[in-house]
Amino acid sequence: MIEAQYARFPLRQATRPVVHQGNVHLAGPDLAQPLAPPGLPQQQGKGRMRLQAAGEGRRERDRGRWKGSHDHPPGRGLGLGRKVCFRGLNPGQDVLGVGGETPPGIGELRAAGRPVEQRGPRLPLQCGELLGYGRGRVPERRGGGRDAAAARELPEQPEPAKIEHGIPVLPLAFGEAGLPVPPALREALSAATGRGAYGPVAGLASLRQAAAGYWARRGLPTEAERVVCGPGSKPLLFGLLLAIGGDVAVPKPSWVSYAAQAALLGTQPHFIATPPNEGGIPEPALLARTVKAARAAGREIRSVIVTLPDNPTGTLARPATMQRLCTAAAELDLIIISDEIYRDLMHDPTVPVPSPAIIAPDRTVVTTALSKSLALGGWRIGIARLPGGRHGDALRNRLLGIGSEIWSTPSGPIQQAAAYAFGEPEVLANRIAASGRLHARVARAVADRFVAAGAHVPTPQAAFYLYPDFGPIRDRLHRIHGIGTAADLSVLLLDRYGTGVLPGSAFGDDNPALRLRVATGLLYGTTDAEREQALAAEDPLILPWIASALARLEEVLADLTSSATAYRPGYWPR
Repeated sequence: MIEAQYARFPLRQATRPVVHQGNVHLAGPDLAQPLAPPGLPQQQGKGRMRLQAAGEGRRERDRGRWKGSHDHPPGRGLGLGRKVCFRGLNPGQDVLGVGGETPPGIGELRAAGRPVEQRGPRLPLQCGELLGYGRGRVPERRGGGRDAAAARELPEQPEPAKIEHGIPVLPLAFGEAGLPVPPALREALSAATGRGAYGPVAGLASLRQAAAGYWARRGLPTEAERVVCGPGSKPLLFGLLLAIGGDVAVPKPSWVSYAAQAALLGTQPHFIATPPNEGGIPEPALLARTVKAARAAGREIRSVIVTLPDNPTGTLARPATMQRLCTAAAELDLIIISDEIYRDLMHDPTVPVPSPAIIAPDRTVVTTALSKSLALGGWRIGIARLPGGRHGDALRNRLLGIGSEIWSTPSGPIQQAAAYAFGEPEVLANRIAASGRLHARVARAVADRFVAAGAHVPTPQAAFYLYPDFGPIRDRLHRIHGIGTAADLSVLLLDRYGTGVLPGSAFGDDNPALRLRVATGLLYGTTDAEREQALAAEDPLILPWIASALARLEEVLADLTSSATAYRPGYWPR
């Protein structure tokens, strides 16, 4: 159960985060050079890395040396340190996490005031993942339980992570569906464990056929030959950007990996504002102006990404807006990549999702996965629907060539279980429907709390996200707390109130805007039994653990907006 009392979640002054071999390390001021990315030679000479303990009380430092680009300081790589928990690029969803640190903005770490440094193409380390929600108790001088469990230092525990003296963090930062694996899927996976041979790069025929049926039931007739499977939709998106080439237009705000992947490829993401209350789609008129201006300046934008429905806002583009975007894409000869991973979690399932594949089938790629609808983020399986025609054939061939060299083939057992899932047997269809109802009920309840505190919140329409805007009370927050940016606000909420959220600036939003991405998927309980009970409940808001979290949020927001409680570092209201 989420406990009613929350202690101050301590923050430590960070050293510089640097990236090495896909991992994150903290380098002290005596580190002469940033670490090199994979494949690049290290600078001559030796540096010294200082790792800082994360936790309450005293700091403990350990020093280690490395010699070459393939050497890590002993025991200090991804999840291996016993004194520090750091995480590389998050495989589950949004963010880059540094244990015990707060969410920075794009290219900065607010708590330390130092930029993220690395060599090679600019990698936008856009936000810090809150690790305080993880499973398992967190001993003093260690980080989040998720990281400890990954290092096999702690077993998985069905309880919130806690500082040794402390209290769980209100977990509103991490974009995870927060539900157990359905028993039918566990059985399907268990039955497939004997599949050990390599399979086709495009994926098992059974999975591609099931995916074709999945899309056909949504008004998108699909041939199995047009389907490509991968180890999650994220690698497929990366492969598509590589196969298409050129720069990419992305919504502002949008899921952080779009811009990060473009930067990894050495191309440029072009952020384009979305229409009011329509997240996930660039304003078509602005898209046309941006593409023309970029081309005039020598930058070739070849693709545009839409997210239907949207992360971070939880909203959906209108059909008329999608029609205008498809018209603009045709005039500009852009490929549309439609990320529809949240499609099956519409709060009102009667509302149609305006997929561009219906309007512009010859230039649209659709991707989806099971990470959200069935809460299978750890299974890593995704599918892509490629367009037909000569251009679609060429794109499919390039994507398969990339997949052959990067992931070879998705996991055979996972593919076989995914084929069962995309076949949509009644037991799983009912499960997804119940998930959508639960997400809707809790997301709207959380949105109501932010509205009552004075924020503007676009009505959540899908999944487990909302995007409150504190602009209407900006002056009050600045007068009371000195808040000037969303990053400031997210740091305050974590540092003072133990409430984890992500700043809108992490998703490419304007830095001065006081917008936050709030995710509600981890409020459903801390054990599988509690989560199953939340799924089955007629009114999940009256369950004690959900009611307690909502009450705590009300308390936090009331205190945040009260002129009698100005924030002072080190002060925690009791």
